[in-house]
Amino acid sequence: MFSLLRLAGLCTVAFLSVIVLGISANLDFGLGIATAVLTIISAVPVLVIDFFRKGVFTSWTCVELGWVGVLWVLWLATGADAASIASAGCGGICVNDGFGDVFCSGFAGSICSQIRAVAAFGFIGFFILVAIWVWTLVIAVRAHNVGDQHVWTTPAYEYTPGSKMYGGGATQMSSTMPAYNA
Repeated sequence: MFSLLRLAGLCTVAFLSVIVLGISANLDFGLGIATAVLTIISAVPVLVIDFFRKGVFTSWTCVELGWVGVLWVLWLATGADAASIASAGCGGICVNDGFGDVFCSGFAGSICSQIRAVAAFGFIGFFILVAIWVWTLVIAVRAHNVGDQHVWTTPAYEYTPGSKMYGGGATQMSSTMPAYNA
């Protein structure tokens, strides 16, 4: 189940990166361009490699937590920066001079629409990536806590939790007091 959600999430973010790349290139918005390019060069190869081969180091839990963590921070920064620019520059005042001409302060309407789209896609990408990151971390920590030391070097989306992961008789401590041998 998680592997399908991860696949859908990463494909959606890769698609959003292409959109953000186009809009950001039109606006000359450097952070949007950088975020989109880094997402494309990291997420797309991972998806392609996962399709052809399982268990590659690019999908290890520790590696995936790293690159997905960096990407969600970049997507958050892109959305926040674009929203900040939109709120500062798109709240202009338009005045009709009485002769049919309208003068507006701030950015033009099309630029405002584009920067708001980058902000929206930035926050959508952020929410998708942070959900993948948190879910991967939860699976890894739970598995590690029940004694699976190999969860960090295996893909978390392939992890099949057993009864040990959710607490069973053998994995729970019988007493909170330490045993002293005198």
